[in-house]
Amino acid sequence: MFVVNEKKVIAVIVEGPSDEAALGSILKEYFSSEEIQFVVVHGDSTTKDYTSADNILSKINNLIESVKQKYGYRIEDFLKNHTHC
Repeated sequence: MFVVNEKKVIAVIVEGPSDEAALGSILKEYFSSEEIQFVVVHGDSTTKDYTSADNILSKINNLIESVKQKYGYRIEDFLKNHTHC
């Protein structure tokens, strides 16, 4: 029997563990019908690793891909995909 996960995933990218702690319970309560997954990047991802306007979407896609691989999600499992604008 195949079980479908009815909850959609919301990936939240934050700078550090304190951001996750501050936002975690609030977002999980507000989006209680969805699955919240935090991606902690340990710093400002827009100013490190040679991030530019030309490559920021690919860097975000890489973060989302890491969540997919870690938890076995498919792109369809996410609530919405804003990185392919």
